[in-house]
Amino acid sequence: SWIGGGAGSLALGNEFHGISAMKDRGLFFRTQSSYNFNEGFLKYGMDAREGSVLLCADSEGTAVWTQLELPAPSPWLTSGTSDIYFSAGKVGIGTINTYGYELAVLGKILADEVMIKHPVDWGDYVFKPDYNLMPLYELSLFIKKNQHLPNVPSEKEVMENGYGLAEMNEILLKKVEELTLYILEQQKALETQQAELNVIKDQLKKK
Repeated sequence: SWIGGGAGSLALGNEFHGISAMKDRGLFFRTQSSYNFNEGFLKYGMDAREGSVLLCADSEGTAVWTQLELPAPSPWLTSGTSDIYFSAGKVGIGTINTYGYELAVLGKILADEVMIKHPVDWGDYVFKPDYNLMPLYELSLFIKKNQHLPNVPSEKEVMENGYGLAEMNEILLKKVEELTLYILEQQKALETQQAELNVIKDQLKKK
């Protein structure tokens, strides 16, 4: 083993493999062979040999997870050489507090699609005959008093507690379907008024 380094630097190991910390490149891990996984620069396991999970760099400089001869210990489960699964525990990215969730990320997430597998509920019950749709005048009074729609979290609640995607999607769908019922009611009222006007016009023509 070897310990050394110049001004503003620290090196452990030797010129072929080890750890070095320098002011111009941060913390640097190096191995003698890019494909010698037994010399990976980050190991997880009981004894860092058999059954360990290693993080190594391939010839392109890409980080690659692999494992040694025996299956990786819990909570790690691996599939092939690229997929890693956790059989237990929670994952925090950018945070050590997961707030009881299996995955917590402090920051933005980029994804092509997010699938909600089991929604809490769905809003189609609004169209059932026994659904109690709030009259428009009551809705107007509620909005003036509370500054938000009924059964929708207020701005204060959302800012303090956030909101669940599945729950909010169900709430928004419910409001769209309620709005549809209001429109249909207005259309029915307009048709009734138009029919009454037509009767009055016919009576005036006969005079």
